[in-house]
Amino acid sequence: MTKEELNQHMFIGTMGLIPSKSDVRDYKLSFAVSDTSDIPESYESPLPKIIVDQGSTGICTNASYSYWQARQNELKTGEYIQFSPTYIYAHKDDVTSSGMQLRDVLKFAMSSGLCRNELFPYIEDVPQIVQELQKSDQIELAQDAAKYKPKGYAQITNIDDVKRAIMKYSYAYLAIPWFSDAGYESIDISTDPYDYENIIYAGKEIYGYHAIMAYGWDSHGLKVVNTWGSEWSNSGTAVLFKDYPILEYWAIYGDVEEPQNIPSPVPDTIIVKPSDNPIYQILAKLVNWVVNLFTKNK
Repeated sequence: MTKEELNQHMFIGTMGLIPSKSDVRDYKLSFAVSDTSDIPESYESPLPKIIVDQGSTGICTNASYSYWQARQNELKTGEYIQFSPTYIYAHKDDVTSSGMQLRDVLKFAMSSGLCRNELFPYIEDVPQIVQELQKSDQIELAQDAAKYKPKGYAQITNIDDVKRAIMKYSYAYLAIPWFSDAGYESIDISTDPYDYENIIYAGKEIYGYHAIMAYGWDSHGLKVVNTWGSEWSNSGTAVLFKDYPILEYWAIYGDVEEPQNIPSPVPDTIIVKPSDNPIYQILAKLVNWVVNLFTKNK
């Protein structure tokens, strides 16, 4: 692949992520292990069978999440179903501007679920997507969505646990900056001319923020599947170089885990939950307010 072809494939698509505000009440996920001997040099979970193209919309948060729900349903039933890339997005609080926080997507998914794509297939931004929702049979959509919910979600705090989460829960949900001056490199990984990967390097000029799913890794970095269509990069996938800045890592877990086709089983998960004590909750809200105010004013 020539540099000119690579640049054409790595065009800057539309953003749609709002970085999640700080919340000390988030669950934290880690694993009961003291070293990295359980992590193989490379790994891939099965890719989505259908790559979403968000076009000129800012629906990447919902569209990326739909990949996890499709894989979880496939693990549970053996059937691959595409899920709506916009049903959750259509319920966002702020319908005057594009974008959504990962945490808000996950909260909605936990409480209300995500309906199948055949019932709500629209690729629109606000306010048009809200209008599509209002014209739809919302009772039918809600009943369908309620069948497809995650069991839980939690923040991940280091790259080793991100890899373990991918092996155990299929994917890791990422928030990243996107750079207008990002660097790209195409690397052949075999003698087959179609067997290559595109590596993305961080730049200096942030263009916006983006949601993306990681489905594996190799020596270069995390393998990600995007929502800019199958014509982007290498059939919709690329590699974020290992020093690429990542704002948020989230694990999403369901009733069925990814089959462990690896030399060493993934260690047991540890979920650290905040206290339900009312006083703690009040203090946590105060801390969140102060931290987010300071961050906003930086």
